[in-house]
Amino acid sequence: MHWAETNVNPLLALRNAICNDRWDETWTVIEHEQRREVVLRRHGMRAQRSAPKRSEGVAVRAPLSIPVVEPLPTPAVEPEAKPVHPWRRAWSIRRQRERADAA
Repeated sequence: MHWAETNVNPLLALRNAICNDRWDETWTVIEHEQRREVVLRRHGMRAQRSAPKRSEGVAVRAPLSIPVVEPLPTPAVEPEAKPVHPWRRAWSIRRQRERADAA
């Protein structure tokens, strides 16, 4: 296989997480970072849309403060739960939460 040089370190980090049985911790960190990036992107786009144009001679507003994203509580893991086939797993975060709430 051939990997782009920029993707090697993230892949090794994921492999190490799996090999060291720390997947849940690592995935939680990854998920929070991705959610934070989405919030930052949304605020940036919102600031661009709401900022007045400089050519009109109007002063530009100060950038919006970016809220800190709080980590989600980790769900309790059932001891010795029977394995679920990958095809039966929920593929989206919304569906995972719905299934967790239904259980």
